[in-house]
Amino acid sequence: MKVLPIAWLLVFWSCLSLSASEPLPEQHEQLSTVTKQELLDGLPLDDRRAKAARLEIDYCLDFEETRERLPVRLPVKTKEGNDADIVFLNSRHTCIPGVFLRMALLMVGKRVVDSASCWTCTRTEVQELLLEDVDGDGAIDVAFRGYEGFWGRPKDRLQSLPGDSRNWFYAYTITDKGFQCILPRKERELKVKLVYDTDDQPVKLEVLGLPKSFHVYEMVECNVSVTNISSKNLTVDPAQWFDLNFEDGGCVIVYCAPKDKCTALKPNETMSREVHFCLLQGENEVKLSCTYQPPEIKE
Repeated sequence: MKVLPIAWLLVFWSCLSLSASEPLPEQHEQLSTVTKQELLDGLPLDDRRAKAARLEIDYCLDFEETRERLPVRLPVKTKEGNDADIVFLNSRHTCIPGVFLRMALLMVGKRVVDSASCWTCTRTEVQELLLEDVDGDGAIDVAFRGYEGFWGRPKDRLQSLPGDSRNWFYAYTITDKGFQCILPRKERELKVKLVYDTDDQPVKLEVLGLPKSFHVYEMVECNVSVTNISSKNLTVDPAQWFDLNFEDGGCVIVYCAPKDKCTALKPNETMSREVHFCLLQGENEVKLSCTYQPPEIKE
């Protein structure tokens, strides 16, 4: 078993806290918060990045808010010299090692102009979200700093600039129109192959609303439905009637609260449940298995 020194653990926990690099004058006195609803209301409705941002905001703020997880709003200047705010969000600590999400949103007034996010698995990588000058132009940028995790260095994700010892997952210039990449993005575009397993039950399974393709580290949503194709009523467990599994890549899956509470489907009746997920790895095409789970028979 690998023993982690106390000093490393202290560094790890410091990276899990929201951060802002110096100089940020009187930053503690300027800290303010913004509500989840204000963030959601400020996002565009039909933008692909905004759709992913909505799901990620939900992921960060769908549980009881604590002091450490409240959205933090910091005043900044854009590259053009105009006033704006950067909102920092982070997900809850599920386990260590585990998966962690940080977000930065650019706001002008009540409008969310742009968003950026970073998913990491602390087995191999640790992140820190900062406001710092990345490219040496004297202006504050949004930076997702990167460090090695519990079991080693992240593969192919960390980048640096010539003559600079710092490493980043992503870094962005803050402009009036949004975030501009300082470092090239490397996410792969993936397609999904659906595989259904009904467990020899008289049901039809469908995964609906899934994009034709999406990026690694992009959160997307879909609906899973089951239809009773028999001539008799079918007993179901409304909380656990299916299972999703990505066979070719690690992922985060969020099963939204079931809207259908019925425990029996009539012939040709359908029930569905919303699911959000984010793939953390994968190559070109990944296989998504959707398996029907009959209710357990209680003796």
